[in-house]
Amino acid sequence: MMPPSLLHTWFELLSPEQIVMAYGMTENLGLTALRGDEWLEHPGSVGRGFRDTEIRILDSQQRPLGPGEDGDVYLRAPMSAGYRYLGGAPPLPSTEDGFRSAGDIGHLDEDGYLYIVDRRVDMIISGGANVFPAEVESALAGHPAIADVVVIGLADPQWGRRVHAVVQRADGASLTEQQVIDYAKGRLAPYKAPKTVEFVDAIPRTAATKVNRSAMIAARGG
Repeated sequence: MMPPSLLHTWFELLSPEQIVMAYGMTENLGLTALRGDEWLEHPGSVGRGFRDTEIRILDSQQRPLGPGEDGDVYLRAPMSAGYRYLGGAPPLPSTEDGFRSAGDIGHLDEDGYLYIVDRRVDMIISGGANVFPAEVESALAGHPAIADVVVIGLADPQWGRRVHAVVQRADGASLTEQQVIDYAKGRLAPYKAPKTVEFVDAIPRTAATKVNRSAMIAARGG
């Protein structure tokens, strides 16, 4: 998901109506989309069902959830019927009527726009509470002294997993650990704020801007 600050930069370069954003899955389960002007009315959304894609938000028992309630994102589209499993990959969670999930957590608003919260596998359970790295990253990305940030969960004797932020400072910026923590607490529930902060010269990302969270966690002791 693109940081809001970067989206607004694109909106200034081009008119919002000329920008189209989409959300889909490698497994070809379906697609959502929206224009930039729609995003401004529904900030943070990845759109509504596109090309006959239907969306459901279900709980762990596959019961439907209402607007604003976070749960597993299930999609159904004509194209998803062609998905095949290769190499012994485990089947995706599915419903009897053909909806499938690839592990994203999100919710719908009253207008049917989808919001992705995070990947279930990336969720951090800290002190018994669920923390979604993407939410913390989005909050921290708004700090002018932060060029890039990744949030991971590290083993901790007190919290089980502690919320740890890996931060790349903006060029020439001065920023302390406490300033990062205080900034997060000003925008999130206190339990979601990082317990520790690490500064790095650059965060390793692939050409597709993805990070290997498992490798980052392993490099820091798990």
